[in-house]
Amino acid sequence: MVVFLAIFLFLVPAPVRGFQHNVSELKTWFQGMVGSSSEQGFGQRAEQNWSWVNQSIIAVTHRLTRPVNYNQDNPAKQPAYMNLFNLDFRTANWVVLAISLAIGLGYIAVMRPPARLTPLSEAEELGLLFCLMTVASPLARQYYFVWLFFPITILMHRGAFDPRPAVRIGTWAALVATGLLMCLSLPVFPKDLQAYGNNLAATAVIAAGLVWHILHPPLEAKATALSPAGGELQPDMQSIAR
Repeated sequence: MVVFLAIFLFLVPAPVRGFQHNVSELKTWFQGMVGSSSEQGFGQRAEQNWSWVNQSIIAVTHRLTRPVNYNQDNPAKQPAYMNLFNLDFRTANWVVLAISLAIGLGYIAVMRPPARLTPLSEAEELGLLFCLMTVASPLARQYYFVWLFFPITILMHRGAFDPRPAVRIGTWAALVATGLLMCLSLPVFPKDLQAYGNNLAATAVIAAGLVWHILHPPLEAKATALSPAGGELQPDMQSIAR
């Protein structure tokens, strides 16, 4: 990925735009985006990115661990805070790194080895990846959570077709909880609920449901696995027919 980015962002445009202009623009982009993080904000709209508008893991963790005015996007509003701790900016970043590392290692831990992969588990792992991509991004505004349509669809499939009645009920209960949490973003509800991360919580519910399904597949799914020798899918046709 690093090699491709170097080629795509630096070498490919250079014959047209010139190496000097290309390098200058990359430096400006890095300073304005990646290197602009501070206690006041980050990115192009710094006044928004620590506020309630952003529901990423980074932003919510900072709002919970240090005194951040989550109404700073609107100077006309009374400052409001939700921090449970009074950490400094540097320490809050270490907390973000620790949480991110724990989530990343957890994702690796629940992934199945190649010999035990099934079409169901692959879909669930991909849906879980979509959840992590959404909330691990430095910016996760309300419309970013459209990425959850895919993992939600996977859970709806499990709720409709899983052969275990109790699992179907539990899956639909998780989907209902997800929907209720997301509805808290509607204008009739106070913005404070978004500051606390209602969509982030909804993503966590979806991710928990997908993890449960990865770790507890139905018996029919266990009969479908990747062949260790050829690496091709070997479905149990009788199970599929049932």
